[in-house]
Amino acid sequence: MKNGKPLSVKMVLAFAILSASLFSFNSFGDDLPKGVEQVWTSIEGNIIYYVKPGDKVKKGDPLFFVLNSDNNPANFICLKHQVDYYNKLYTRRETLIKKHAVSQEDLDSAYQNLKNAEDQLVIYLCLAGQSFYRAPFDCEIVKLLYLQNSGIGDGNPAINIRNIEKDYQFQPVTPKANLVKILDLSRAYLQEKESEIDVKDIHL
Repeated sequence: MKNGKPLSVKMVLAFAILSASLFSFNSFGDDLPKGVEQVWTSIEGNIIYYVKPGDKVKKGDPLFFVLNSDNNPANFICLKHQVDYYNKLYTRRETLIKKHAVSQEDLDSAYQNLKNAEDQLVIYLCLAGQSFYRAPFDCEIVKLLYLQNSGIGDGNPAINIRNIEKDYQFQPVTPKANLVKILDLSRAYLQEKESEIDVKDIHL
C-alpha cells in the first residue's frame, strides 16, 4: 500500500522482478572468472576463515571452519571428561567386583556408560571433521564470500580459490573395507526393519 492506496498488479510485478534481479546476483557457476573454483559448506553455523585474499596455500592447509553448537571445541573438553570419569569408574568397579563389593550389574552399567561416552566423543570428532575445510589442491585465495564470524547456511559457497597446482588430477579415495561392510549391514538392517512396519500404523 502506498499513500493509503493499494499497489497495482504492475507495481507488484515490477517490484518482484527488481527483487529477483537483486537477490539472484551471485558468483556461482558461469559467473565465476576462468580458473576460479568455489568451496561450499555442508553445514550451517558461523564461519571462521584461516586465510585471506591473495594467500597461497598448499593442498590440505586449513581454509575455514564452520562453528555451531554441535561442533563447538568446548564440547570436546566435556566429552573427554566424561570418558575419563567413566573409565575410572569402570576400572574401580572391576576391582571391587573381585571382592564382591559390587554386583555384576553395577559393572555392566559402568561399562555401558563408558562405551556411550566414547561413542559420543567419536560422533563429535566426526562432526568437527565435517566442519573443517581444507584446500583441495595448491591454490590462491581469490575471495572470501562472507564476513569473518558471520552466519552461513549449509550448501552455500564460502570461498573462491584458484588452482595453482601443476598437473593436478583428482584422485578418488578407495573406500575402506570396514566402512563398506558397515554401510552394507546398516542397509540390510534398515530394509529388515522397514519390512516389519505396517504403513497403516503410521499417522502423519
